[in-house]
Amino acid sequence: MQIPGNSPSAGKKPTTPIIGTAVAGSLSASVPFTPSTYIGKGTITYTATSNPSGITGTSASSPITVSGLLGGTQYTFSVVGTTNYGVPSGASDFSNPVTPTGASPFFPPFFPFFPFFPTFESTPPTCPVSYGPYSYTFGDWSVYSACVNNSQSRTRTVTSTRIRTNADCSQTSESSTTTATESQACGTLPQTTYYGCCSNGLSVSYAASSAQAGYDNLRGACAADEPGNNLMGGIFTTPQNCA
Repeated sequence: MQIPGNSPSAGKKPTTPIIGTAVAGSLSASVPFTPSTYIGKGTITYTATSNPSGITGTSASSPITVSGLLGGTQYTFSVVGTTNYGVPSGASDFSNPVTPTGASPFFPPFFPFFPFFPTFESTPPTCPVSYGPYSYTFGDWSVYSACVNNSQSRTRTVTSTRIRTNADCSQTSESSTTTATESQACGTLPQTTYYGCCSNGLSVSYAASSAQAGYDNLRGACAADEPGNNLMGGIFTTPQNCA
């Protein structure tokens, strides 16, 4: 007597395998299971199928290795047994989720063949024109000028620099130089005579209202006497033997 749903040669439907705890590997997963308790006649092969993507692996025994998975993607698996007569069991429950490790292979996107290669024009970047803050570089003060109408002055250069961002996003440096002038009264201020020695042995002196003014003018006097001549050893309020 033939049982409906089963051919005389195939035997009965195998019992459903029981899923185990899946373990992630490198671009793969190992899926253990408890085999079917009844398989009828012949042999049975088990297939594990991934969710998502439907990637499969087969084995005659536990565990089943499923390869070709994507690293970093989470999968679950279900196992089905199929006899050599083609009779499948029911699908097991889904396994625990696992996430394979490893870098997935890169497959470049497919481009259909064109008899020519299209050209793409890029749009150059644009930026609002803007300016950075100024930075300043100060030169040394010159010696004070001679006293004229109860006033003497000195000068130094001041260079200002800033960065400009252009419309094409390039940057350029902008700078300008001006001369700063400092004046002070000289006839009514108390004067002190300062003394110093130049590097060539010359003795110099200068009457000034401050030590800084005395130093600047003594240094200038040394340089004026001989190029490269420097003020040596500081300044003093008493005459010095520079020989």
